[in-house]
Amino acid sequence: MGVKPDKRFLIVDDYKHYHLGEGEYIPKSIWVLDYNWFNIVDKEINEWLTEYKCVMPGMIIKFPDEQTMTMFLLRWSS
Repeated sequence: MGVKPDKRFLIVDDYKHYHLGEGEYIPKSIWVLDYNWFNIVDKEINEWLTEYKCVMPGMIIKFPDEQTMTMFLLRWSS
């Protein structure tokens, strides 16, 4: 049994390996911290990410734009 994080995820600014393509760069991503929470909502989040064209390598969520990231935060912050 591990220690439960005080946040579900962390917004990370200026993650250098976040390139979408030639000339495209988004300076923010979300890192999932609460693995227990994520395991409970995994299927629903993955469906949402697919619908909004997001990718999730590992526990880092990458968004096509900041508006989509804001929609994710509004949906999953509570």
